[in-house]
Amino acid sequence: MPQVRKAKVKIQAVDSHGQSLPNTTVSLAQQKNNFPFGNAISQHILNNKAYQDWFTSRFKYTVFKNEMKWYANEKIPGQLDYNVADAMLSLVQKYIIKVRGHNVFWDNPQNIPSWAHYLSPAQLSSAASRRINSVMNRYLGQLIHWDVVNENVHFSFLEQILGKNASAVYYKKANEIDSKAIPFLNDFNTIEHGFDGTSNPAKYLEKIKELRSHGYNGPLGIGLQGHFVTPNLPYIRSSLDMLASAGLPIWITELDVANTTNQEMMLSEEDVLELNRIIWSFEIRVKAQGIKPGSRLVLVDRRCIRKLEERELIPYNPKVEKSLQKLRKEKELIGKFLGQPSTQEHMANHSKDAANLAAREAAQQREEPTRIVA
Repeated sequence: MPQVRKAKVKIQAVDSHGQSLPNTTVSLAQQKNNFPFGNAISQHILNNKAYQDWFTSRFKYTVFKNEMKWYANEKIPGQLDYNVADAMLSLVQKYIIKVRGHNVFWDNPQNIPSWAHYLSPAQLSSAASRRINSVMNRYLGQLIHWDVVNENVHFSFLEQILGKNASAVYYKKANEIDSKAIPFLNDFNTIEHGFDGTSNPAKYLEKIKELRSHGYNGPLGIGLQGHFVTPNLPYIRSSLDMLASAGLPIWITELDVANTTNQEMMLSEEDVLELNRIIWSFEIRVKAQGIKPGSRLVLVDRRCIRKLEERELIPYNPKVEKSLQKLRKEKELIGKFLGQPSTQEHMANHSKDAANLAAREAAQQREEPTRIVA
């Protein structure tokens, strides 16, 4: 496919009789973007016109940061609240923006409803059944994906309480409820670096085989979070090569570069172009955090997002604008990277304890409202 997409094309202008038309001017104009790029939104968008205008003018895909998560929808057991998620979905549907479901469950014990920790296995099974039936039937046919058991490569709360086949059970149930929404895995530190032995590409593929071995043989997607400090492009490329062997759709579900990094220095013009080539060469369906084809590269950090939520627009960086003139001329992918602290600095060694500590800290960071693209 890359050979076809990147091949040279010879265009010959002929008349109705097939005769050549010399000195004919041919122009091509892109009518619409068919490569899915998006950005996360938070509930702040509901009452923030500037936020709405900024987002809806740029993106056709989105995910809600926290508003569809179990702990947000059922703070008290048995009392379901989808008011905020309903309002957000209604808003984006007016602009024909597609939505990923994030998430049905989160396998990190720190990110399940607090009351769930006190349930017996039978009670947890009942609560989990109520959860998946409630949220998936409520949004039946309205979402393109569901992160069914979020970060179950790193964590195993449901498996520890309900059995090793717990994830497979819920992926099967999700597909039964809404066969049009692709069930996704979604995890971090798979393409960012090789320091986390819990979720490297090999471990990710093992998790897929585990789901299959426990009886789930339905559709599946590979969701990759990308929380970078310094992107290692050869490592990204090789990781995607390995994951592509599964023959499943791959989405970059989150993409950001740490605001502790001098992003303009770390992501040069050549780096952005190379990252473009890596992504496009795999035809990965990317819901990359803040990336949109044809837009300008905007380097922002969490403070900028906070300003946006306070009705201040994000300014463009003129230095970056100048460095990307060549890319705009080529009409290649131009990314927008939103800053968020990465977990890489926590991965100084390969020990399981260090990895688990970093994973917990990362999960807490991803739960914060400043997280821009789950």
